[in-house]
Amino acid sequence: MRGSPARRSVLGCESLEGRDCPAGSITVFRGILTVNGDDGANVVTVSDDGAGGITATVDGTSKTATDIRVVRIATGAGDDSITYTLTGDVSKRQTVEVRAGTGADTVTLAADGKTANARFDFVATGGAGNDKLTSTFGSVGSKGRVEIGLTGGADNDTIGATVGAVAGQYRLAAFGLDGTDALSAAVGGVAARGVADIGLAGGGGDDTVTATASGEYDGRLLLGLFGDGVNPFAREGGKDTVTAAVTVAAGSTGRVAAGVAGGAGDDTVGLSLTGDGLDGLKSKAAVIDGGRGTDTATPETTANVKKVRVEK
Repeated sequence: MRGSPARRSVLGCESLEGRDCPAGSITVFRGILTVNGDDGANVVTVSDDGAGGITATVDGTSKTATDIRVVRIATGAGDDSITYTLTGDVSKRQTVEVRAGTGADTVTLAADGKTANARFDFVATGGAGNDKLTSTFGSVGSKGRVEIGLTGGADNDTIGATVGAVAGQYRLAAFGLDGTDALSAAVGGVAARGVADIGLAGGGGDDTVTATASGEYDGRLLLGLFGDGVNPFAREGGKDTVTAAVTVAAGSTGRVAAGVAGGAGDDTVGLSLTGDGLDGLKSKAAVIDGGRGTDTATPETTANVKKVRVEK
């Protein structure tokens, strides 16, 4: 007699709960807080109390930590938004490094109304894409030192930085690199023993580079604006517009040096050095250099500015 037939097994899939992974991650190790995004459009916000207390958020994932001395932010491809906000005056040294990657990125340092009483370094790179990099700082105290580095990359970038009164040291270096870029800077007064050192370079393409400085200058004010790169022999020409305006308030006793260079190409360059405090300065120097090409000086260029290689 035959046995009963074997029961066949039925194969199927069992549903499981979701295992979605967040787009970004935040880690903390030995005083270093690291924020990593992905190739999507990441949104990163960081709040810094100025004394090492950090709260960071990336795409809804948050972490709070104390005794942080370095913050590193890296996002990949995608149109990313990165905002770093100081909620208090800087009392402990802090270093911030931002790499936004490719895409139309926005990177913002917001320190309006805040004073740096310790060293604060902020370096941001936009990469390829039409990026916007902005830095705003309230003031720098006598014991403070602020160094800002902003680099756009390929395509058309907008880069801007402002600072109020400087009693310590403030240094800005901004580079547009390739593309049609717009770079700008503004600085207030500089106290005795203070230094404000501003450097802007457009790079390749038809760039607009501008700077304004206004206040009492009892320390040192240094301005260097370049339509192309900082190398005067570079051949990355463009039809650049490079201008600066310096207004020296009465009572100033420091030193002012300002230079504007167009570089290769048919550029428009200009520099004005004015104010009731000019005669009280220990030294002042102002020069515009058109570079190779047929260059034009703006009507605002004052008579106390030396002109080099300016045809019109």
